[in-house]
Amino acid sequence: MRLANLLSFSIIAATIRSTSFTVYTPNEVNLFPDYLRVCPVAKSSTMHFNDLNEDVHNIIISQLQDESPTSLSNLRRVSKQCNKLTDRFVWGSIELSDEGPRQLEQTENLIQQILHRDLWLHVRELRIAEWSAKHDSFDSSTIRKIIGAFKHLQHFHWNANKPIPEAVLSKLETSWPDVKLHVNNTRRAKSDDQEMNMDMRLLLSPLLYSLTYEVFYMSVGRDNGAYSELPKLKEVLLKSHRLRILKLFFHHGVPSYPQGRGFENNPTYKVDILRGRDHVHPLNLLIQPGDKIPPLQELNIPTQYDWSREHCQILRSSMDWTKLRRLDLGSGCPQTFFEEFHGQMPGLKCFHTSFIQGLREYSGAPPTCTDNPGCVVNFIEAIDALEELHISNTDKNGDILFDAILKHSPSLRRLRFSTSLDHRFRRQQPPVWGNEKLELLRERAHNLEEMNIDLRLVGEAYTWPKDTVAILSRFSHLSILRLAVHVPIEANEFSIKYKFDALAGNVGPPVLRIGLAQEYAAELFRQFFVNNTNARLQELELTFKCLYIGDRMDSWPMAQKMNFKKSERDDGPRMEEIKVYSVKGWKVEIENEWKSDY
Repeated sequence: MRLANLLSFSIIAATIRSTSFTVYTPNEVNLFPDYLRVCPVAKSSTMHFNDLNEDVHNIIISQLQDESPTSLSNLRRVSKQCNKLTDRFVWGSIELSDEGPRQLEQTENLIQQILHRDLWLHVRELRIAEWSAKHDSFDSSTIRKIIGAFKHLQHFHWNANKPIPEAVLSKLETSWPDVKLHVNNTRRAKSDDQEMNMDMRLLLSPLLYSLTYEVFYMSVGRDNGAYSELPKLKEVLLKSHRLRILKLFFHHGVPSYPQGRGFENNPTYKVDILRGRDHVHPLNLLIQPGDKIPPLQELNIPTQYDWSREHCQILRSSMDWTKLRRLDLGSGCPQTFFEEFHGQMPGLKCFHTSFIQGLREYSGAPPTCTDNPGCVVNFIEAIDALEELHISNTDKNGDILFDAILKHSPSLRRLRFSTSLDHRFRRQQPPVWGNEKLELLRERAHNLEEMNIDLRLVGEAYTWPKDTVAILSRFSHLSILRLAVHVPIEANEFSIKYKFDALAGNVGPPVLRIGLAQEYAAELFRQFFVNNTNARLQELELTFKCLYIGDRMDSWPMAQKMNFKKSERDDGPRMEEIKVYSVKGWKVEIENEWKSDY
């Protein structure tokens, strides 16, 4: 939340100079960042930063931490008192890792500072990003010592691709019985063989609050049956009463040991998965009637998930869905889910789905809204007030979702409606909202901070859509705008015709006229501030997308990006391996060639 909202009674900015700052009148502060707006004081007043009350300190420092980390670092150098004021923000969350020599050295330094200064008083969150158990300076006894030194620990993250030592987990459970345990491991396939199994001791800890996890499965037959680790995951769900965040990732193919000749069809798995006809099951959470799972607040479900109607009905009654705030369905559009869960999640704040009509293209393809696309509209309309909505559209009729999206426009802060670039759009532009609908969205979405949409090149010459861009430039409340342009095969304003070789597949897309693209982007940027001098735009990203057409008409997406960022802050973007242009107070990063966009 910006300071302008927190302190709306004042529009006065302070510039810190040494340990004091000068306060200006409202007419003199139009160019100052919002996070420096403090309190009403006469122009001639000069007061010390340290004299402000604790609440104002907290607002200023937290805003610097979010928007300008380098500025916060500079503030710490102003004086000993400023350094002390910022300690609890800088040391509130720490991360330890021994993934490489540099990370190990940083970890060793952090450990010494934590144990030999009073910094452990400020730590609320500890992350173990990686741990190899190979270094005496960062072994299990060291982690136990750190856990015992804290006074106010609230969150503990185990992100290491390795089972947690029993001594460490026991220390955590006894010393911090109310801590929130976060487990994150989506790299299990890269584990050592003897450490690849699910760490059930960790997953069944009574402290478990958040689980982001990779689950192995192997498809069996044609009816979406599988061998998998899902029976173990079900056990975790039923016993983890404090679990509130669940993010699942399915890994197709169970790691197995190399077999001798003739044993290819009967591998020895590296993880404990029961096989045989009796152990084939649907690829879902396997919830049975009467089972109860904790009231999740955040749920991410993989595309491969089996949303049978029977499973949806059982799952619906197994949990209090009114508590759910974030839902991610990945690249699928499961009609049965939308029909069975309509109206069950009124408090949802963040929602991500895809929109696909028609039958599945192949076995294992993402689920679709086969014959009832309106079920997606109804589901979105039944939610009270979304703040973040991300729809990956792969359908030419995605426009039918607009009214449901518009219903949430007063509460929306982030909106992404993007169309996949695949073979359907080789010779046609993506479906986009017309200018009237964009204008309607602009008038109603006053809280929208970030928007990501496609642009359609217009006419037979495929030219820049100036009318649409003019409307976008009046979204003065946006902080981030990301636009995607689909470059067609035919000759267009930005490239010549793509003369691909359908047999050899060795001809890449034509060179993009990057100079022209930069001119259009810079003009759009300028128009934001011509239309409204108080426009909030901080970043503009323009992505050109195309298809590389290879052997036998196989194709894959390519992209070329340019990014404009405000360079007023002292921690502006790093310019590495990118051609840099300066455009009136902005920095521009431009990719000079097509790159894979998988």
